[in-house]
Amino acid sequence: MRPLMDVISDGKEHSIRETLDRLGDHFELTDEERKRLLPSGRQDVFTNRVAWAKTHLRMAGLIEPTARGVFKITARGLELLKATQDRIDLRLLRKQPGYLEARDRKRDKPEGNGELVTSDADQTPEEMMEQSFEALRGCYESFQKLV
Repeated sequence: MRPLMDVISDGKEHSIRETLDRLGDHFELTDEERKRLLPSGRQDVFTNRVAWAKTHLRMAGLIEPTARGVFKITARGLELLKATQDRIDLRLLRKQPGYLEARDRKRDKPEGNGELVTSDADQTPEEMMEQSFEALRGCYESFQKLV
């Protein structure tokens, strides 16, 4: 998440489109890499990853929305950026005041059996849903072969 924080470290408002372009340039992504889709085919991977980074940074109070699709770094975000020379990741965000509470409010609700759904930190919710859908599809196809 550090490259995202570096891009917006000037304290000005930034649109998501401008930020995506600057990050794509920073990582020297080709057009093909920028347009590679998630397995669902509904969103490109790069935009998805930046959006999730932005969501986590917002929950940690390091960035704030200023208008629809526009955001800026907060004073806390600037302080953290100056104090941290290493990567900014979920491990670091967990130490930020209010992050865990904000994240837990966003967690999945209990399913019908009352058990909480757990998630793999390396997957976005969309990827987990896609993986679940593929597993269900496999079960359905196996069932169809039996009947």
